[in-house]
Amino acid sequence: MKSRSYLLPLLGILFCAMFNTHSTMAQIGPVVSVSENQQSLPDAVLSFLGTHFPTATIAKAEFEIQDNCYEINLSNGYEVEVRPDGQWLKVDAPNSAVIPESILSKLLSSKIIDHLKKKNVLGNVEEISYYPINGYYEVDIYNGKDLWFDANGHPTREPRDNKAR
Repeated sequence: MKSRSYLLPLLGILFCAMFNTHSTMAQIGPVVSVSENQQSLPDAVLSFLGTHFPTATIAKAEFEIQDNCYEINLSNGYEVEVRPDGQWLKVDAPNSAVIPESILSKLLSSKIIDHLKKKNVLGNVEEISYYPINGYYEVDIYNGKDLWFDANGHPTREPRDNKAR
């Protein structure tokens, strides 16, 4: 009978431990992003921001685990996505604004810049994206259609796998 007196409290402790673990795991859920502050951003990301947006400060930064990139909102309204190694994936201008040629010419090849000049849309670019898996570039034109370029800077059609990062 003595063994039964220890069994009940032991089962109660095990039950409580299982309940607490289960409720904690249910609260956490799948982790898709992690908030970051400027001090924890990699040097390559800070270097990218300092080079292309020297007067802006970081308003918000999150690390997207699935895409392996930092989604960063800047004080000037720009939104950028940058990998930990400093490779940019996306630059999005604030609403109703365009990305200046000074930034575009640093991020896009001269072939793409020349094509945008020929089409007379260089001053109307509101967003650019880079897809490193296939090497494609997407250029969104304000009040226009999206333009696509291959890894060599030649105009192309939208690839079927354009969402792969």
